Amino acid sequence: MSSYIEVTFINNVFIMMLSLVLAHYLLLDRMSRRTMLHYTFAISLLAVLCWSSFSPLLMLGAEILSCIFWFKLHIKVFALAYSLRLLFSLTCYVLYGGSFHLLIYFVPIGTYAILYFWVIAGIALIACLRKWKYYITQAQYIYETELYTKQKKFHIYGYLDSGNVLTYHEIPIIFAVSRFYEYFKNENIELVVMNTMNQTSSIRVYPCELQVRGCEKQPAYICFDRQGIIPMHCECLLNLHVLTR
Repeated sequence: MSSYIEVTFINNVFIMMLSLVLAHYLLLDRMSRRTMLHYTFAISLLAVLCWSSFSPLLMLGAEILSCIFWFKLHIKVFALAYSLRLLFSLTCYVLYGGSFHLLIYFVPIGTYAILYFWVIAGIALIACLRKWKYYITQAQYIYETELYTKQKKFHIYGYLDSGNVLTYHEIPIIFAVSRFYEYFKNENIELVVMNTMNQTSSIRVYPCELQVRGCEKQPAYICFDRQGIIPMHCECLLNLHVLTR
C-alpha cells in the first residue's frame, strides 16, 4: 500500500499528541508541551525514515529511552498513551485502509477524508490544552505561574506545597529548579533561617515577582538550595501564602 511520508508524519503527530494529552489528563499527571513535541516528532520521524532490517530494534530502543528520560519512568502514563495511540491508529485503519510499519499507521495515497480526522483531533487538542488542563491541574495542586526576573518572564508550572509556609519579612518563599539560577546569581542574596522537624539550616533566597493564574502579581523570594524532585514535573514548589495573600 503506497503512502505519502509527509501525510503519514502529520497524521501520526496528531495521533500521538492527542494520545499523550488524554493519557496525562486521565491519570492526573502532567508533561510539558515541549517534551510531548520532542517525543512525538522523534518517534514519528523514526517511523517514516527508518526502513532497515534493524528498524524494529531501533524503535524499541527509542521507546525505552523515551520512557526513561521523557516520561521519567511513569509507566502507567506511557502505557496508556501507547494504548490510545494504537486505538486511534486502528480506527483510522478501519475507516481508511492503509498499512502499518513499526506499529505506526501509514495513510494510503488519495485518502482526503483523513482531513476530517485531523480537524476533530485538532479541536480535541485545543479543548484539552485550553480548558480541561486548567481544571485537572488545579485538582492536582498545580498552578500556571508567571515568574518575573529583571531579564525576562517565564511561564512555569508550580506545585502547591501546603507545608511550605516559610516567609521572610512577610514575603513568601518558593523553591525552584536550578535552571533558573543563572537569572538570579547576580541579585542580592538574603540568608534565611529555616526550621524543620530534624534541623535548623540557612538558605539563600533571591527577590523576584510571581503571579499565579487567578491571583495578583506579588513579590516573593526564590530559593535554589533544596534540589529535590518536584512532583508532577513542575518547576517550583509554591508557598501556601501565595494563594492567600
